[in-house]
Amino acid sequence: MLKRWIAIIVIFVLLITAALIALFIQQNASGTALTYAEFLEMTPEEQQTYMESYDNIEDFLEWYRLAEEKYKNEQKENDVGGDGDIVILPEGN
Repeated sequence: MLKRWIAIIVIFVLLITAALIALFIQQNASGTALTYAEFLEMTPEEQQTYMESYDNIEDFLEWYRLAEEKYKNEQKENDVGGDGDIVILPEGN
């Protein structure tokens, strides 16, 4: 009885993983990649699955670099310098 439940759980996990992989592949194929913020909200397992959905690691790293750069440019945070001074950036910077 216990073996049957373990088998059911393993099959369930594999089906969920396969569905996530298919979703990420579909997003890549349609050109609708995740945003960097969405990627950060994922679990490590989901991030790994997303990374593996790319044809090769170089493509993923290129997406990651561009997505991170775009994310940082869109942030309107105040900057705290290393000397303890707080620099409040004007709107639009």
